[in-house]
Amino acid sequence: MKKLILVCVALVASTTFYSCDKDTTTTTPNNNNNPQQGTGDVTLVCNSQTFTIAGNCNYSSPGSAIVIADANNNANVVTLNIDGGLPTATKTYTMVDMVSGSDNLSMSFTRFPSSGTMNDWETKDGAGILTMTVEGNKITCTFSNIPMDGSDIYNPEALMGEGLCSGSFTLYK
Repeated sequence: MKKLILVCVALVASTTFYSCDKDTTTTTPNNNNNPQQGTGDVTLVCNSQTFTIAGNCNYSSPGSAIVIADANNNANVVTLNIDGGLPTATKTYTMVDMVSGSDNLSMSFTRFPSSGTMNDWETKDGAGILTMTVEGNKITCTFSNIPMDGSDIYNPEALMGEGLCSGSFTLYK
């Protein structure tokens, strides 16, 4: 069920990113048309294969998720699930499998390769910590070597092992 929810969030988010206006006047921080858009860059390494996502970073309030999607084709998506909304002050979260409360978050890295299948990695309980730094309306975050488990259902055998996820994002609230 969790996988289905994550896929739905990723698909909705990628549709949202695809439909964003490319005019720079609508993507500047604090603009009322799109106040929560930022950028993100995330890399996952699994069994000597490297996958990178570089693109838009948005917060989805109905889904309580920060979503980073590929700028080129939205084929890869990172989702950070949090409860309680965006932090109002610098905050450190514990990485978990399933979010329960406002002091932890879960993260997934999902690929939609051209073959029509999907690959997925997710954090597990105790995967590490992640700190979001808040400066006014700007939220920044950098993380490194967060262990993520490859899906036994969605990943081919070569990608079932543990992946290490590193990256950063900037988001405006």
